[in-house]
Amino acid sequence: MIKVEIVRPPALSPGSTIAVVSPSSPADPKSLARGVGYLRKKGYKVILGDVTKSVRMHGYLAAPDEMRAAELSWAFRNEEVKAVIAAGGGAGSIRILPYVDFDIIRSNPKIFIGFSDITTLLVAIHEITGLVTIHGPVVKDFNPHNKEAMISAEWLFNLISSKDPVGDVVYDESIMLPRVVISGSGEGRLIGGNLTMLAVTLGTKFGMKEQSGRILFLEDVGMEPYLIDNFLGKLWLSGVLRKDLSGVIIGEFTEIIVPQGEYTLRPETIVASYMQKVKVPSIYGFPVGHSDFNLALPIGVKARINADELKLSILESAVD
Repeated sequence: MIKVEIVRPPALSPGSTIAVVSPSSPADPKSLARGVGYLRKKGYKVILGDVTKSVRMHGYLAAPDEMRAAELSWAFRNEEVKAVIAAGGGAGSIRILPYVDFDIIRSNPKIFIGFSDITTLLVAIHEITGLVTIHGPVVKDFNPHNKEAMISAEWLFNLISSKDPVGDVVYDESIMLPRVVISGSGEGRLIGGNLTMLAVTLGTKFGMKEQSGRILFLEDVGMEPYLIDNFLGKLWLSGVLRKDLSGVIIGEFTEIIVPQGEYTLRPETIVASYMQKVKVPSIYGFPVGHSDFNLALPIGVKARINADELKLSILESAVD
């Protein structure tokens, strides 16, 4: 495995400043305002980037590519800011990768949080700079009226505030119960995110690198089953899904699209077929991804998977 120096960002303290950015699509204004209100009620100072504050849109993008990249650089360069959280996901983060100033990020390591389309940035930042990034809820998802969303939010803030390992990723088994795909256990550093974005950046300088010994996690939303098959197939053929992975965590595949009258395969059947090819410890249906339960995982941090016990344990702190 390629050796990179793991850089942990400083822990978030009470009253710290959080910057909200929009590297992809604009977030729904009401959901964004609700999420910002939640953060402020928790005692954090929240500042919005210029793109996020603007009511303008650029098609399905929050702004032109260079402006969205500049907003990200502003957040990392701002000495007051201790954490950077995406307002939402959507589409378009892949377009800003050539404009991201990774030197600024490397020189100003901070907590960076997002998921879905933001996967491109989480992985690129980690692979290029070594910074631990956080696959977790975006600001628009902080909903005080949703029990599962609040459990996810509290897990996230414990993860980024505690200098001690947080241990087992805890979820409510009465609401969701993952399943064993391949038995066994293993330890390795976490890497992963949205299946589509991982697959489309693979082979570029911004994508995942050598995977030996890592624990890979995957999730996605709104896909037809054949696309899940295609993208898992790409990971397999390119050597990302491989026998020397320490394990695979499959999160939520939600809002699956099955055209009426068509023959199909269930996502769990597709996943199981690829896991049988590589035969590494694997769990399906873990509470990560596009659902009310979206438990944050730190990319670059050592973890342990125990498929038989349906457990994932975080063995190191995500922050310093």
